Amino acid sequence: MSFRNTAIVLVLLIIVGGYALIVGVGSKPVPPPTLVSFDPKDVTAIDLKYPDREILLARQKGGDWQIVKPLQAKADPAVINTLTEAISSCEIKDTVEQKPENLAPFGLKDPRATVIVTVKGKGALPAIEVGRKTPVGASAYAKVAGNPAVVLVNESFPSDVTKTANDFRDRQLLNFKVDQVQQFVIDHPGGATIDLTRDGDRWRIVKPQPYEADPTTVLSALSSLADLKAADFVVDNASNLAEYGLDHPRFTITVRTGKQGQSQELKFGNDMVGGRDGIYIQIAGQPSVFTITKESLNGFDKSVNELRDKTVLAFDPSAVGHVDVESALEQYTLARKGGGWDITWNGKTVPAKTAVVENFLDQLRFLKGNDIAADPMTDPNRFGMDQPRVLIRLFDRKGKQMGAIKLSELTLMSKSPGGAPGNQSFDYAASTANRTLYSIDNDDYSQIDKTAYDFGVSNQPTATPTKP
Repeated sequence: MSFRNTAIVLVLLIIVGGYALIVGVGSKPVPPPTLVSFDPKDVTAIDLKYPDREILLARQKGGDWQIVKPLQAKADPAVINTLTEAISSCEIKDTVEQKPENLAPFGLKDPRATVIVTVKGKGALPAIEVGRKTPVGASAYAKVAGNPAVVLVNESFPSDVTKTANDFRDRQLLNFKVDQVQQFVIDHPGGATIDLTRDGDRWRIVKPQPYEADPTTVLSALSSLADLKAADFVVDNASNLAEYGLDHPRFTITVRTGKQGQSQELKFGNDMVGGRDGIYIQIAGQPSVFTITKESLNGFDKSVNELRDKTVLAFDPSAVGHVDVESALEQYTLARKGGGWDITWNGKTVPAKTAVVENFLDQLRFLKGNDIAADPMTDPNRFGMDQPRVLIRLFDRKGKQMGAIKLSELTLMSKSPGGAPGNQSFDYAASTANRTLYSIDNDDYSQIDKTAYDFGVSNQPTATPTKP
């Protein structure tokens, strides 16, 4: 190909490529315009005006949102964010009339809602006036102040901006971080006051009696409190607390945080009447009355036994030197040897399965009761503890006893109403650590009630080599 022809081809390619680029850029879809243009993060105030009320929301210096009208209250930032996104992203679907003579047919003579957004650096944007929904087409009428045109927006927009003051209220009842709590008190007048205090990573029950507390249960209860939200706002300035059972609360909960002991307290009153699900509640020192769901109480209104640490016997498995096990069927001893374990059973000592032994010790170490059956246990015979089914003694590497665990299993005949008789099993555990009797899961009982065979002992005779 000659140089002349090559040059012509290159010029044609440039022309065609440039045309394609122009067409491609020009063919990109242009997003429809929005009612007003702003960045949601720059909003400093939102004024919602309705025929019968006005709601004014303002961002404070620290960034928190506040309800200014019709009452002074903290606003929920998540609800505010949803509102600002709905306003900023509201697209104009079409223009109905450029200069309508009568706004009444569109519901815009007396708008259902007027929305004024104030933006940092711009001030108040033109007001958005919201009319009624269209008879067909899944749209609603709207217009912007200063522009006579009536436009169509998505039918959801009127409901997006039609709110009550309570819709914006922050429903969070307490404001604390769980890891900063130093004291947690549940006070039932006429009953037991449960007082728990933090001691490093541990929790202790101080009242009604000193006990170790289960840290998982305590932290779960505190997390439920930290997440507790009002289901409804009853009254902002209650004049008669007796109406809600809050003049003499049925119980109170106090949370103290930090070194200064700053406290937050909730008072719990009567159940709502008329079959409604709810309990009246009040923040100490504030006049407002709220409700919470009854179900939410399950997360934090705990009894002493629920909060107690139900570890049957606390010990360090690495400190164990040997274990004596007695059951109704056999006796055997597990003894540490070098980096492994031996088992002595029926007069013979053989290597044991190290992994099984270590797992067994972990099961003992983490054995927890699911409830407290008796404290103190004054009648061992009643629970089968006078002759336990399993007795496990733990000794350290110097032969000193570290503690013992007893397991019992009772099988009682029971009969359900209208049904045939059957057997019901109850499993219990106790230890030398205290006089408490715990009820345990049958699965836990079965995992711990091991035989010598579980650790590697075989009852098969050893084959004698034959002579050639």
